[in-house]
Amino acid sequence: MKATTTTLQPLYKYAFPNGVEPKLFKQCKLPSLMKKDTSCERERKVPIEYAPTGGGSASYDEASENKRSNTFAEFAVTRKKDYSLGSIDGEAIAASKAAKDRGILVDALANNLKSAHYTFSRSYGINCFGDGTGKRGAIGSTTVLTSTSLVLETRADMVNFEVGMWVQFYDPAGPTLRDGGKKLRITAISRGGATATLTLSAAINTVSGVALADGIVRAGDLNAVPQGVRAWITDSAPTATLFNGIDRTNDTERLGGIRVTGSGKVKSETLIDAAAECALFGGSPDYCGVNPLDFAPLQKELGTGAMVDVEGSRERGRMGFKALEFWVGTGPVKIVPEIDVPKGRFLLLTTESWTIGSALQVPHILNGDQVGRLLREYADDAYEFRWGAYYNYWTDAPAHNVNGSW
Repeated sequence: MKATTTTLQPLYKYAFPNGVEPKLFKQCKLPSLMKKDTSCERERKVPIEYAPTGGGSASYDEASENKRSNTFAEFAVTRKKDYSLGSIDGEAIAASKAAKDRGILVDALANNLKSAHYTFSRSYGINCFGDGTGKRGAIGSTTVLTSTSLVLETRADMVNFEVGMWVQFYDPAGPTLRDGGKKLRITAISRGGATATLTLSAAINTVSGVALADGIVRAGDLNAVPQGVRAWITDSAPTATLFNGIDRTNDTERLGGIRVTGSGKVKSETLIDAAAECALFGGSPDYCGVNPLDFAPLQKELGTGAMVDVEGSRERGRMGFKALEFWVGTGPVKIVPEIDVPKGRFLLLTTESWTIGSALQVPHILNGDQVGRLLREYADDAYEFRWGAYYNYWTDAPAHNVNGSW
């Protein structure tokens, strides 16, 4: 649906000399700490040596007999696509410009471009910490499938959904979409209290085969999104299913990362143990992403005196943020609250091992013809704008990273 003078009516009532600041979720920080490669080809080969040369022995004959080449796994990483499109009525643009000249209205076009950029940024963050499936949540056990009210399995996952979003459901065992990908629209969200509830445009069971604990994705996302940290450093040990062409069971940790379970211990002790395990494999972790609801008790353990400023890089300028500094055996680790890290998990990473590979910047206005930011819509007095990117994530040292649970 396009933005019109009617949908933008709230902006006509008051003066906004500094624009309208959206009261939305904050930007993901981890990408600012990763290396950027904006000239990534369609398929990037990421070689990882997981076994050195043989031929070692105190006996020359044994050494000669056992000699062999070093062993590599060459991941074939392809770019993934992500888009955020919008449309705005021609009259709305004209009215906003005329009114802005008199200081009584924000620029409607700029406002909508910024909003679409936010939509992309949320997808960017969710994918950064995601497992490559596009999962944004799951149907909770208290949900009544004959109703339109969907209780999320984990309340913290409510940050992944917005009113107006179209969603699909999938069988986690596949993962395959239910009912050929039939989608429902979110019409309302209740985020407070002990649970979070999505109100949908039709009863949940109008999607044939849907079941409790089914995964939820934004329409069009299943298995099509960039492969984030938890795709490379999996929640549980990787299986023989090929990942970017590689069977990671040949060396589970060197090819699929490290997993650590805290089993309810004090959180700071779990981080120390995880960092020690990472060091055992040669890693020097410097970043730990945790959900804000897990960051709070961790901060209570460690106190607030260790808060430090961190400066990262992004495609346009710098990005600064606060982190809780915590020392482990290999040096300081910046603990960062990230809303896209699943509650109950932490990601202890060696950031120098991570790259965001893309064709051009992430994101950029899709105007390959260089004509301008807007496209005239063929059969309407309206203009379309398109944010998009072609990118993926990878690490060249999976075993220098930990996917942990508290």
